[in-house]
Amino acid sequence: ARHYTTLPLYDWRVSELVNLSHQCKARDSGFVRCDGHVRPGGTIWGPGSEAFDRTRSYELHSNLTLMALAHFYTGDELFAAKGVELARAWWLDEDTAMLPTLEFAHYSRPRGGRYFGVIEMKDLVWTLDAVALLRRTSSWTANDSRRMDSWCRAYGVWLNGSKERASRNNHGWYFAIQRASVAHCAGDTRSSIGVALGAHVDTYTTAKYITAAGLFPLERMRPRALHYHFFTSYALILAARALTSLGDEPRVRLISTALGRTLKLLNSWTLFMGRTERWAPLCQWARDYAPLYPHVIPDPQTLQKCSTLRQINAANPLLPTDPHSGVLPFSDMMW
Repeated sequence: ARHYTTLPLYDWRVSELVNLSHQCKARDSGFVRCDGHVRPGGTIWGPGSEAFDRTRSYELHSNLTLMALAHFYTGDELFAAKGVELARAWWLDEDTAMLPTLEFAHYSRPRGGRYFGVIEMKDLVWTLDAVALLRRTSSWTANDSRRMDSWCRAYGVWLNGSKERASRNNHGWYFAIQRASVAHCAGDTRSSIGVALGAHVDTYTTAKYITAAGLFPLERMRPRALHYHFFTSYALILAARALTSLGDEPRVRLISTALGRTLKLLNSWTLFMGRTERWAPLCQWARDYAPLYPHVIPDPQTLQKCSTLRQINAANPLLPTDPHSGVLPFSDMMW
C-alpha cells in the first residue's frame, strides 16, 4: 500500500479505445500505447484518478511548496508546521511514507518496462527545495532530518539503478535533475552532483539532441510536439538553475545557448498556431539568464510576448506553486 502506484499516461486497454488509432502501438502486456492520448485515470483530478497516486503526488508537491514559501515570507510557524506534517506523511512516518522506489509506477507494464515511470516524480525537485526551507524551522526536528536523509539516500540508490538514466528525450533531462536534487538532499558533495549533472549536459546539448534551429529531434515527431518542446525546455531551465548554484558557468552557457534557439523557435510556432502554452518559465529564464549571455538574448518579438503574458498567467487555474505555472525552484537559496 505504500508503493507509489500509477498506470502509464498513454497506455490503453484495447477495450477502452474509441476512435484512437493515431500513434498507437501494441504492447506485450495487452495494452496499446497511444502517444498524446491520456488514458482514463491519468488526468490530475480527472475521473478515475482517485484510484492512483498521480493526483495525490501533485497535491503534495504543490501544497508543501506553498507552505514552505508561506513560512519563508511571513515567518508564521503555522505554515511550517503544516509543511512538516505533509513531509512526514509522505516520506517519514513508517505507516504512511512512500517507499523509496517507483517500482509500481506504470505498473501495468512488465517490470522491465516500468522505468519510464521515473518522470512521475519530476516535481520532487521543487519539493526537496521546499524541504530545505522547512529544515530551518523550529517544527523540523533532528529525527526528521535523519529520516529525510535516509529516504533520499535510498531513493537515490534505486534511481541510479533505473534504466531511465539512459533515456535521451525529456525523460533523460528530468532524470538528471531529479538525481541531482535527491543527491543534494542525501548530503552528497557539490562536486559529485556537478559532475553527474554536467556529464548529462555535455552529451545532450549536442546537435544530435538539440539542433541549430532549436528543435528537439526526439520530440518533434510526436503528436504533441509543441507541448513536449516546452516541457523539455523547462527541464533545461532546471538544469541551468542547479548548475548556476554549483558555479558551473560554462555549462550554464551551453544550456542558455540551446534555450535561446528553442525559445525563438517556440515563439514562431505559437504565433503560427495561435497558441499561448505556458511561457512563464521560459520568460523567467529570458529575464534572469539572457542578459548574462548577450549572444542568446531573444528577439524583441519574443520579449514582447513575455511582457504581455502576465495577464494570461494570472488567470491560470493551476496552483501558484505548480511547476508549470512558472515558479521556478529556489535552489540558489539552498545550494
